[in-house]
Amino acid sequence: RKILKDHYIEFVDYSWKITNNLPEDIFNLRKEVFVKEQGIPEELEFDHYDNNSTHLGLYIDNELIGTIRLIEINEQLCKIGRFVVKKEYRGLGIGKLICLHILDSSNYQNYVVHAQIDKVGFYQKCGFNTIGNEFIEDGIVHIKMIKNR
Repeated sequence: RKILKDHYIEFVDYSWKITNNLPEDIFNLRKEVFVKEQGIPEELEFDHYDNNSTHLGLYIDNELIGTIRLIEINEQLCKIGRFVVKKEYRGLGIGKLICLHILDSSNYQNYVVHAQIDKVGFYQKCGFNTIGNEFIEDGIVHIKMIKNR
């Protein structure tokens, strides 16, 4: 059913869903990963951007397995975040598939992300570069990363 091929994963049946509000399944996946697994307080995880941002979900057989949030800063710049892959699907290339899909399918010229420090290598593989110094966000060490087209 799942085949890792050249760092991309192929599925018999997968689909993308885009919303401009926070659907329940995305809320639940983010709560599972960020709140329960990583210990981020729920009041920090869910913020005022959730109902004014674009949420992309990756589904296999109608089951949400990954999501990412896009906040438009201006017509040229987008901040990506709240990027999650369901635990049992990690390490299969799904994160890269989601990230590259966003970069390939949106119209922004520049992207910024506050990357958890242990995810820097992942974002570098997607073409991001670090800028500035490390900082603490939601109790976790992060660093700002950018990608320009």
